[in-house]
Amino acid sequence: MVYKSFNPDFDVVVTYDGSINDNTNIDVGWTMEIAIPISNFGELGAVTPKKAGSQWAFLAIRQDRNDAEGNRSSTSTIFPIYDITKNVHQANRFGLLEFIE
Repeated sequence: MVYKSFNPDFDVVVTYDGSINDNTNIDVGWTMEIAIPISNFGELGAVTPKKAGSQWAFLAIRQDRNDAEGNRSSTSTIFPIYDITKNVHQANRFGLLEFIE
């Protein structure tokens, strides 16, 4: 099943050490914090109620494709993927997200 119309609500804050949209230099780094409401996860079916100790398979992916003509596009994940150029949806490589109090 492909779900192309999903447009979730979330809050995000990004801090960076470098320049935005300037491909003439190399940035030092960045940090992102994201708050995703649990209600976003029920779009395709029932969600197991969350409680302290519950674990979900989880993967976060960052893709930068702003320089489509050059070689500065990049993809990174918080857990290693075998061959990220072919498919990032490798569920056996996802990490665990654990709910706490």
